[in-house]
Amino acid sequence: MQRPIPDGRSSNVPPAPKGCPGFTLIELLVVIAIIAILAALLLPALARAKENANKTKCLNNLKQFELALKMYADDFNSLFPTCSDAVTWPATMLTYYKNTNILTCPTDLMKGAPYVNTPSGPYPSPDMQAADHAARSYMMNGWNDLFPTQIQTSPRTEYCMKEILIVKPSDTIIWCEKKHSQGDLWMDILEGSGDNLVNKVQYARHGGTGTPSTSGGSNYVFGDGSARYMKYGTPVWPECMWAATDAARTHYALTASALNTSD
Repeated sequence: MQRPIPDGRSSNVPPAPKGCPGFTLIELLVVIAIIAILAALLLPALARAKENANKTKCLNNLKQFELALKMYADDFNSLFPTCSDAVTWPATMLTYYKNTNILTCPTDLMKGAPYVNTPSGPYPSPDMQAADHAARSYMMNGWNDLFPTQIQTSPRTEYCMKEILIVKPSDTIIWCEKKHSQGDLWMDILEGSGDNLVNKVQYARHGGTGTPSTSGGSNYVFGDGSARYMKYGTPVWPECMWAATDAARTHYALTASALNTSD
Protein backbone atom coordinates (compact mmCIF):
# COMPACT_ATOMS: atom_id res chain seq x y z
CA MET A 1 0.00 0.00 0.00
CA GLN A 2 1.37 3.44 -1.01
CA ARG A 3 1.70 6.08 1.66
CA PRO A 4 0.19 9.43 0.78
CA ILE A 5 2.40 12.55 0.77
CA PRO A 6 1.30 15.99 2.05
CA ASP A 7 0.42 17.52 -1.35
CA GLY A 8 -1.65 14.54 -2.38
CA ARG A 9 0.70 13.25 -5.09
CA SER A 10 1.65 9.63 -5.34
CA SER A 11 5.01 8.77 -3.85
CA ASN A 12 5.98 6.75 -6.91
CA VAL A 13 6.55 9.86 -9.12
CA PRO A 14 9.88 9.34 -10.93
CA PRO A 15 12.71 11.57 -9.68
CA ALA A 16 13.85 14.54 -11.81
CA PRO A 17 16.97 14.01 -13.86
CA LYS A 18 20.16 15.12 -12.11
CA GLY A 19 21.63 16.91 -15.17
CA CYS A 20 21.42 17.56 -18.93
CA PRO A 21 23.48 15.48 -21.31
CA GLY A 22 26.73 17.24 -22.55
CA PHE A 23 27.88 18.03 -26.11
CA THR A 24 29.52 15.25 -28.05
CA LEU A 25 33.04 15.73 -29.39
CA ILE A 26 31.74 16.08 -32.93
CA GLU A 27 29.32 18.81 -31.91
CA LEU A 28 32.12 20.74 -30.18
CA LEU A 29 34.34 20.45 -33.26
CA VAL A 30 31.53 21.75 -35.46
CA VAL A 31 31.06 24.80 -33.20
CA ILE A 32 34.80 25.50 -33.18
CA ALA A 33 34.90 25.23 -36.98
CA ILE A 34 32.03 27.70 -37.34
CA ILE A 35 33.76 30.19 -35.01
CA ALA A 36 36.99 29.86 -37.01
CA ILE A 37 35.14 30.51 -40.29
CA LEU A 38 33.42 33.58 -38.85
CA ALA A 39 36.75 34.89 -37.53
CA ALA A 40 38.36 34.38 -40.95
CA LEU A 41 35.57 36.40 -42.52
CA LEU A 42 35.57 39.20 -39.94
CA LEU A 43 39.29 39.78 -39.31
CA PRO A 44 40.11 41.16 -42.80
CA ALA A 45 37.14 43.51 -42.51
CA LEU A 46 38.37 44.68 -39.11
CA ALA A 47 41.89 45.15 -40.50
CA ARG A 48 40.52 47.26 -43.36
CA ALA A 49 38.47 49.34 -40.95
CA LYS A 50 41.56 49.96 -38.80
CA GLU A 51 43.62 50.91 -41.83
CA ASN A 52 40.93 53.32 -43.03
CA ALA A 53 41.06 55.00 -39.63
CA ASN A 54 44.88 55.20 -39.83
CA LYS A 55 44.68 56.65 -43.34
CA THR A 56 42.31 59.35 -42.13
CA LYS A 57 44.55 60.18 -39.17
CA CYS A 58 47.55 60.41 -41.51
CA LEU A 59 45.59 62.76 -43.78
CA ASN A 60 44.75 64.92 -40.78
CA ASN A 61 48.46 65.09 -39.91
CA LEU A 62 49.20 66.43 -43.37
CA LYS A 63 46.37 68.96 -43.12
CA GLN A 64 48.04 70.28 -39.96
CA PHE A 65 51.28 70.76 -41.90
CA GLU A 66 49.44 72.68 -44.59
CA LEU A 67 47.85 74.99 -42.02
CA ALA A 68 51.25 75.49 -40.41
CA LEU A 69 52.77 76.27 -43.81
CA LYS A 70 50.14 78.93 -44.51
CA MET A 71 50.90 80.64 -41.20
CA TYR A 72 54.65 80.37 -41.83
CA ALA A 73 54.31 81.86 -45.33
CA ASP A 74 52.17 84.70 -43.99
CA ASP A 75 54.94 85.57 -41.54
CA PHE A 76 57.77 85.27 -44.08
CA ASN A 77 56.54 87.14 -47.17
CA SER A 78 55.06 84.04 -48.87
CA LEU A 79 58.32 82.09 -48.58
CA PHE A 80 58.37 78.40 -47.67
CA PRO A 81 60.87 76.99 -45.11
CA THR A 82 64.48 77.22 -46.26
CA CYS A 83 65.63 74.16 -48.20
CA SER A 84 68.70 73.28 -46.16
CA ASP A 85 70.64 70.21 -45.07
CA ALA A 86 71.52 71.79 -41.72
CA VAL A 87 68.20 72.91 -40.21
CA THR A 88 65.11 71.60 -42.00
CA TRP A 89 61.34 72.03 -42.16
CA PRO A 90 60.33 70.06 -39.00
CA ALA A 91 62.49 72.44 -36.96
CA THR A 92 61.72 75.72 -38.74
CA MET A 93 57.96 75.09 -38.68
CA LEU A 94 57.76 73.74 -35.12
CA THR A 95 56.31 76.98 -33.75
CA TYR A 96 53.33 76.55 -36.08
CA TYR A 97 52.48 72.82 -35.77
CA LYS A 98 53.82 72.46 -32.18
CA ASN A 99 53.34 68.68 -31.66
CA THR A 100 55.97 66.37 -33.21
CA ASN A 101 53.59 63.41 -32.86
CA ILE A 102 51.98 64.45 -36.14
CA LEU A 103 55.29 63.80 -37.93
CA THR A 104 54.43 60.09 -38.08
CA CYS A 105 51.74 58.15 -39.92
CA PRO A 106 50.06 55.49 -37.72
CA THR A 107 50.26 52.93 -40.54
CA ASP A 108 54.00 53.57 -40.87
CA LEU A 109 54.41 53.23 -37.09
CA MET A 110 53.00 49.69 -37.23
CA LYS A 111 56.44 48.69 -38.55
CA GLY A 112 58.24 50.52 -35.73
CA ALA A 113 59.85 53.94 -35.67
CA PRO A 114 60.62 55.04 -39.25
CA TYR A 115 64.22 55.75 -40.16
CA VAL A 116 65.22 59.43 -40.28
CA ASN A 117 68.25 61.44 -41.32
CA THR A 118 69.56 63.71 -38.57
CA PRO A 119 70.69 67.17 -39.76
CA SER A 120 73.66 68.66 -37.95
CA GLY A 121 72.35 72.16 -37.18
CA PRO A 122 73.36 74.40 -35.45
CA TYR A 123 69.92 74.80 -33.88
CA PRO A 124 68.57 77.89 -32.08
CA SER A 125 66.93 75.66 -29.45
CA PRO A 126 66.92 72.04 -28.20
CA ASP A 127 63.24 71.75 -29.19
CA MET A 128 64.05 72.54 -32.80
CA GLN A 129 66.83 69.94 -32.83
CA ALA A 130 64.46 67.36 -31.33
CA ALA A 131 61.91 68.12 -34.05
CA ASP A 132 64.44 67.61 -36.85
CA HIS A 133 65.60 64.32 -35.29
CA ALA A 134 62.13 62.99 -34.37
CA ALA A 135 60.57 59.91 -35.98
CA ARG A 136 59.03 61.05 -39.24
CA SER A 137 56.91 59.55 -42.03
CA TYR A 138 56.83 62.51 -44.44
CA MET A 139 59.11 64.54 -46.66
CA MET A 140 58.76 67.91 -48.36
CA ASN A 141 59.24 68.95 -51.96
CA GLY A 142 62.80 70.15 -52.65
CA TRP A 143 61.76 72.13 -55.77
CA ASN A 144 64.79 71.00 -57.74
CA ASP A 145 63.36 71.91 -61.14
CA LEU A 146 63.32 75.57 -60.05
CA PHE A 147 66.65 75.43 -58.18
CA PRO A 148 68.68 72.86 -60.17
CA THR A 149 72.19 73.99 -59.23
CA GLN A 150 71.71 74.31 -55.46
CA ILE A 151 71.28 70.55 -55.03
CA GLN A 152 74.57 69.81 -56.79
CA THR A 153 76.69 70.69 -53.76
CA SER A 154 76.95 68.77 -50.49
CA PRO A 155 75.54 70.17 -48.32
CA ARG A 156 73.18 71.90 -50.71
CA THR A 157 73.27 75.65 -51.18
CA GLU A 158 70.33 76.98 -49.17
CA TYR A 159 67.37 78.48 -50.98
CA CYS A 160 63.69 79.33 -50.38
CA MET A 161 60.67 78.46 -52.49
CA LYS A 162 58.15 81.26 -52.99
CA GLU A 163 54.46 80.35 -53.03
CA ILE A 164 53.73 82.36 -56.18
CA LEU A 165 56.10 80.13 -58.21
CA ILE A 166 53.65 77.22 -58.00
CA VAL A 167 51.84 77.65 -61.33
CA LYS A 168 49.48 74.67 -60.88
CA PRO A 169 48.84 74.63 -57.13
CA SER A 170 46.04 72.02 -57.20
CA ASP A 171 48.34 69.59 -59.05
CA THR A 172 51.67 70.29 -57.35
CA ILE A 173 52.73 68.22 -54.33
CA ILE A 174 54.29 69.85 -51.27
CA TRP A 175 54.39 66.89 -48.86
CA CYS A 176 54.25 63.12 -49.36
CA GLU A 177 54.69 59.92 -47.40
CA LYS A 178 58.20 58.48 -47.56
CA LYS A 179 59.37 54.89 -47.45
CA HIS A 180 59.87 53.52 -43.92
CA SER A 181 63.55 52.72 -44.46
CA GLN A 182 64.46 56.10 -46.00
CA GLY A 183 65.30 59.13 -43.89
CA ASP A 184 65.20 61.94 -46.44
CA LEU A 185 63.63 65.25 -45.44
CA TRP A 186 63.46 66.66 -48.98
CA MET A 187 62.03 64.99 -52.08
CA ASP A 188 64.75 65.87 -54.59
CA ILE A 189 64.05 65.03 -58.22
CA LEU A 190 67.67 65.72 -59.15
CA GLU A 191 69.33 63.75 -56.36
CA GLY A 192 70.90 60.59 -57.77
CA SER A 193 69.44 60.98 -61.26
CA GLY A 194 65.88 61.06 -60.02
CA ASP A 195 66.04 58.02 -57.74
CA ASN A 196 63.99 59.85 -55.08
CA LEU A 197 60.90 59.47 -57.24
CA VAL A 198 61.32 55.69 -57.24
CA ASN A 199 63.27 54.80 -54.11
CA LYS A 200 62.25 57.38 -51.52
CA VAL A 201 58.54 58.16 -52.06
CA GLN A 202 56.02 55.59 -50.78
CA TYR A 203 53.13 55.56 -53.26
CA ALA A 204 51.32 52.67 -51.56
CA ARG A 205 51.39 53.33 -47.81
CA HIS A 206 47.66 52.66 -47.39
CA GLY A 207 46.92 49.34 -49.07
CA GLY A 208 43.86 48.36 -47.05
CA THR A 209 45.59 46.01 -44.60
CA GLY A 210 48.55 48.12 -43.48
CA THR A 211 50.93 46.60 -46.05
CA PRO A 212 51.97 48.62 -49.14
CA SER A 213 50.11 47.38 -52.19
CA THR A 214 49.68 48.55 -55.77
CA SER A 215 45.93 48.43 -55.15
CA GLY A 216 46.32 51.14 -52.51
CA GLY A 217 47.77 54.64 -52.44
CA SER A 218 49.16 57.39 -50.21
CA ASN A 219 48.32 60.83 -48.82
CA TYR A 220 49.68 64.12 -50.16
CA VAL A 221 49.51 67.88 -49.52
CA PHE A 222 49.11 70.15 -52.56
CA GLY A 223 49.91 73.77 -53.28
CA ASP A 224 46.26 74.82 -53.18
CA GLY A 225 46.03 73.86 -49.50
CA SER A 226 44.29 70.53 -50.03
CA ALA A 227 45.36 67.21 -48.53
CA ARG A 228 44.30 64.24 -50.64
CA TYR A 229 44.62 60.48 -50.97
CA MET A 230 45.87 59.38 -54.40
CA LYS A 231 45.97 55.93 -55.93
CA TYR A 232 49.28 54.20 -56.57
CA GLY A 233 51.27 55.81 -59.39
CA THR A 234 48.92 58.71 -60.14
CA PRO A 235 51.18 61.45 -58.64
CA VAL A 236 53.78 60.80 -61.37
CA TRP A 237 51.62 59.88 -64.36
CA PRO A 238 50.67 61.31 -66.80
CA GLU A 239 52.55 64.24 -65.24
CA CYS A 240 55.04 64.40 -62.39
CA MET A 241 53.25 66.42 -59.72
CA TRP A 242 56.52 67.12 -57.90
CA ALA A 243 57.66 69.54 -60.59
CA ALA A 244 56.61 73.19 -60.74
CA THR A 245 57.38 73.80 -64.42
CA ASP A 246 55.49 72.23 -67.32
CA ALA A 247 58.68 70.97 -68.96
CA ALA A 248 59.81 69.16 -65.81
CA ARG A 249 56.32 67.75 -65.17
CA THR A 250 56.51 66.02 -68.53
CA HIS A 251 60.19 65.09 -68.38
CA TYR A 252 60.01 63.36 -64.98
CA ALA A 253 56.69 61.56 -65.50
CA LEU A 254 56.85 57.84 -64.67
CA THR A 255 54.49 54.97 -65.33
CA ALA A 256 53.42 52.76 -62.42
CA SER A 257 55.58 49.94 -63.75
CA ALA A 258 58.69 52.03 -62.95
CA LEU A 259 57.71 52.27 -59.27
CA ASN A 260 57.79 49.74 -56.43
CA THR A 261 56.09 49.07 -53.10
CA SER A 262 59.26 48.29 -51.13
CA ASP A 263 59.38 50.05 -47.81
